[in-house]
Amino acid sequence: YALNCGTPLATQLLARDTMIRGHVPFGYLLEAHRNEMREFRAIVLPEIECMSEAEARDIAAYVRGGGGLLVLGANCGRYSEFRRVHRRNALTSRLGVEWSDASSAFTARVGRGRVAFLPQLVSPEGAPAELAKDDKVEKQSFYWGLRADRWRPPINGAEMLRLLEWAAGGYHFDAVVPDTVVMEFIRQRKLKRHLIQLVNFELARDVGALEIRCRLNVRRAQAFTPDGKVPKVDVARDVHGMAVVRVAGFR
Repeated sequence: YALNCGTPLATQLLARDTMIRGHVPFGYLLEAHRNEMREFRAIVLPEIECMSEAEARDIAAYVRGGGGLLVLGANCGRYSEFRRVHRRNALTSRLGVEWSDASSAFTARVGRGRVAFLPQLVSPEGAPAELAKDDKVEKQSFYWGLRADRWRPPINGAEMLRLLEWAAGGYHFDAVVPDTVVMEFIRQRKLKRHLIQLVNFELARDVGALEIRCRLNVRRAQAFTPDGKVPKVDVARDVHGMAVVRVAGFR
């Protein structure tokens, strides 16, 4: 989005906030490292309007090979890397699906992969374009940013999370915790274990009992905390045979 610091930047910030609150494990994929796409179960394109033909080709190949894709905003793929309008959207032409300013949310199978589309994320303060316009007027500046009082959960954030989970084919972990708890997921391949770090940002109260549902085989689970007594942990199975790690709670 480097050639437009308006709606693409707003969309990226709102999408990141939604994934953090939704406890979605995510990382960043730089254009220069797009050969690492297959390390991700799904890719989110938050209004990535400037896209070269080569980038679009690689993303489409990733999806057709089994990857997931969530597109936020009809401008994704509309412009070249120099922000010149493509004769035809570089990404839709390769995926074989279409989206435009009039499109509603949808899902589609493409090859062995999945594509989900959401027209835009909408803040309680308005759509990304409105946020950008208002900020420019207030600052009387070409440059734009998202003020702290406008960094609020999108009103359609739940829909984005639903589409993203579908595009990814589900996650290894589903956490049942308040959205004031931020989680980080780390995979240690050589040690054959996963680390899940939880930080509670609502300091006025402790986090109650929580569950982490796992689609992986879990043999043992332990908890560690710097806040006094280590919470009790146990591993059980639900009616579908899925492992459920239960933690008594923490501060």
